[in-house]
This record gives sequence, C-alpha cells and structure tokens, in this order.
Amino acid sequence: MNAVNHIEQIVTQIVNDSQNIEEHIEQDTKTRIRELNDENFVYEKKIKSNRNKILNLKRKLYQECHHQFIRDYSAASDDVYKYYCSQCSLYRGEF
Repeated sequence: MNAVNHIEQIVTQIVNDSQNIEEHIEQDTKTRIRELNDENFVYEKKIKSNRNKILNLKRKLYQECHHQFIRDYSAASDDVYKYYCSQCSLYRGEF
C-alpha cells in the first residue's frame, strides 16, 4: 500500500468519524429536547392541579367566612368586583 492510499483511508475514516459524531450530537439533542418537553408536560399538569385546589379552597373559604366587605378604591367604576372582604381578601360575588 502506498502512502497516498494510506492517507486517503485516514481522511475517509476522519470524515466518517466526524459524520458519526454529528449524528450522535444531533440524536442527543433531540433526546434532550424530548425529555424537557415531557418534563414541562408533567409540571403543567401539576400547575393545573394546584390551581384547581386553590380555587376549591377559595370557594370553601368564601362559604365559611363571616365577610366584612370594604370598597376597593383601586377598582375602576366599571369593574365587576368593587368590594373585597377584609377577613378573607376575596371579592364580593366572586363565588
């Protein structure tokens, strides 16, 4: 085998190796993106669940509180909720 053929083989091997490395990096990146999207989905479900729990707790609080409503002067004249409870901080008519 002459030197030229040997160098051509080395160059071919280097090119193949770099293509394999690029493919490996691309696959790892896609996998990591998929994992992060899956993780986000789990967190979004947890956030939605927590929001529902908070809403249910607010409903319960609204029903049980002995309200003392006071005017919310930061509310605009056309706001639906103009009064809030000084005890529970929920707005009149919220639930």
